[in-house]
Amino acid sequence: MTTLDFSKSGPEAARTEPRLGTDQNPPTLKMFERQDWTLFRTVEGVQQKAGVPATLLRRLVLKEIGDNALDTGAEIKFGKVDADRFYVEDGGPGIDGEPEQIAELFSIRRPMRSSKLLRLPQRGALGNGLRVVAGAILASEGSLVVITRNRRIVLKPRENGHTTVVEVTAADYAIGTRIEIGFGSALPRDIDTLTWLQRANAAAGIGKSYDGRSSPFWYDGAQFHELVLAGDAQPVRSLIAELDGCSGGKAGEIVTAAGLERMACEEINREQAVRLLKAAREQARPVSPERLGGIGRDGFSGLRRRARHGRIGRGQAAGRNSICSRSLGEEDGLHQQFRQCRIDDQSDPGR
Repeated sequence: MTTLDFSKSGPEAARTEPRLGTDQNPPTLKMFERQDWTLFRTVEGVQQKAGVPATLLRRLVLKEIGDNALDTGAEIKFGKVDADRFYVEDGGPGIDGEPEQIAELFSIRRPMRSSKLLRLPQRGALGNGLRVVAGAILASEGSLVVITRNRRIVLKPRENGHTTVVEVTAADYAIGTRIEIGFGSALPRDIDTLTWLQRANAAAGIGKSYDGRSSPFWYDGAQFHELVLAGDAQPVRSLIAELDGCSGGKAGEIVTAAGLERMACEEINREQAVRLLKAAREQARPVSPERLGGIGRDGFSGLRRRARHGRIGRGQAAGRNSICSRSLGEEDGLHQQFRQCRIDDQSDPGR
C-alpha cells in the first residue's frame, strides 16, 4: 500500500515526488542510423533495393551484367557453367583501371556514380545495377571474376561494403570483358535464370532508338532538383543547354526567365529548380512517340506467336517490361518515365 504525503504542494512537489504508475528508472532510448548501402548485405535487403523477390534475383543479376555488356555496342555471349555459375562476355573495349578500381565498381558502398540522373530512354534508370550484383554475391556467399585486358581478377564483396581483390593472374583476353558470376545457396535456383538476359539481347538493335537529348518533360520538381545539384559548380545555363529544345540562345532565355542568371547548379534550391523546370518546358516541346522510338513488334515475336495459340503463362507479360527497363523493380522504368511526354505534357513540375 502506498502512503501519500500531502504536506508539500506546488512546483517543488512536482519536481521531488514521483508520479504514481511511472517508472523511476526509465530506459535510455537510442536512435540507430543505417546507411543505404547496408541493405545490400542481406538477401532481404537486396530484394528491397532491386524490387524483385529472391526467386528472381539470379535472373536480374545476369540481366544487369548483360545490360552493361550491351551498352558497349558490341555483340555479347552468355551461358551457364553449371547450376550456380554463369558468364557474360562482350567484344567491347574492356574495363579500364587498376584491379582495385575495378573492385570499387562492384562495391556496395560506393556512391551511385551514374549519368542516369539525366533521363534518357535507354537501358537503366537508377544506376544501381552493379550494387545489386555485388549485393547478391555477398548475401549469398557467391563468387565474382572479371576478365578484361589480359587480366583475370578475382573479387570478393565484403561486409564492410568494400570489394577487395583476391587474386590477379594473366589471361589471354585482350578484347572485351568476361564476367563470371557464382551464386550461393541463399538465392534459390531458377530454371529460367537466363530468360531476361535472352530477351534483352534479342531486343538490342531492334527497332528505332532515340538519339536526342533528355527532355524537361521527363522530370518532376524533385528529380529535376537532384539533376541540377549533380551539376555541382557548373553554371545553370550550361546544364539547361543539355536539354532537348533548350540549347543555344534558348538556354540563356530560360535561365533569365527563372531569375537564375550567373548562378551555379549547387546553389539552386528546390523552389528555384521548379521555376527553372517550368521555364524550360515553356521553351521546349514534348518528345513525340515517333521520335522516341521503340522496339517494335519484332521484339516480341515469340510472345506474339504464343499469344495466338493461347500459350502465354503467368508472369510472361511482366517479363516483356524487363526488356525496356533495367529491372522490374525500378520505380521509374521507361513506361512510367516517358509516357508523360504523350499524356501528361502539362503536368505540374512542382509535384
